[in-house]
Amino acid sequence: MPYFSLIIATINRMEPHLSLLKSLKEQRYSDFEIIIVDQNPHDELKKALSEELKGLKLTYLHVKESLGLSAARNLGLTHATGEVVAFPDDDCWYRPDTLVSVFKYFKGQPELECITGLVTDVDGSYSAGGYMYKSRRVNVSHRNAWFTSNSSAIFIKKDVLEEVGDFDENIGLGTERYISGEETDLVLRIHIMGHKVRYFSNIQVYHKKYRGKYDEKERQRGYGYGLGMGYVLRKNGYTILGLSFYSAMHWAKGSYMLLTLHPRRALFHFAQAWGRIRGWFEYNKS
Repeated sequence: MPYFSLIIATINRMEPHLSLLKSLKEQRYSDFEIIIVDQNPHDELKKALSEELKGLKLTYLHVKESLGLSAARNLGLTHATGEVVAFPDDDCWYRPDTLVSVFKYFKGQPELECITGLVTDVDGSYSAGGYMYKSRRVNVSHRNAWFTSNSSAIFIKKDVLEEVGDFDENIGLGTERYISGEETDLVLRIHIMGHKVRYFSNIQVYHKKYRGKYDEKERQRGYGYGLGMGYVLRKNGYTILGLSFYSAMHWAKGSYMLLTLHPRRALFHFAQAWGRIRGWFEYNKS
């Protein structure tokens, strides 16, 4: 039985996997399995990556339809045999010491049930999940979960999920409305159930910084991300004060962008702020 099960849910991507799989081959700790949940209608991905997959312990699940990110990860979990599970994005990549660092922390601090790490671009700029703590080690709680939980750098003891449950399939990319927040929701539920979750900024995963066009499509995406966060805030007991804090962040960013003559970026941030408010109030209806 491997120590790590790395579950990669993917759709509509080809090339980015090469960086991830190359980084896995370069890990200083090699006791892991890879579970790919391919939601493409064809099997071109497996063919394209056949050389990269050689020498890796792999379970390849081809479902030929879009399940959504959370449902695809949950499917992967049913095939996981490792003691610890992780969910690297298909376009991220690990540092050579990522897995060995996680392994050492779990073995050295057996009370830990979940470990989270820092996700940035290679230049250190914030990328997949926005702002995260740098040069810090903290216990994850309601106060800081949104600054310490990005799915590409979350590692969970598998037996904890049997108690807490897996990803909420109402949230995450591929759902109709609440397209973000599924990983923070899971981490919060682990914390709420009394399990110890700790963030280590020296456990680092790389993810390219997205540079959007801030057009109408991007604004709708930002609104969907906001809806997801608002949903998760309400679901996990954040009050109206917490909602006000997290929505005010984007109202402030939007206002700054207006003042600096970036109206498209301003509208994007306003859409996220409004989405967070709507998502919070909609939770009881869902």
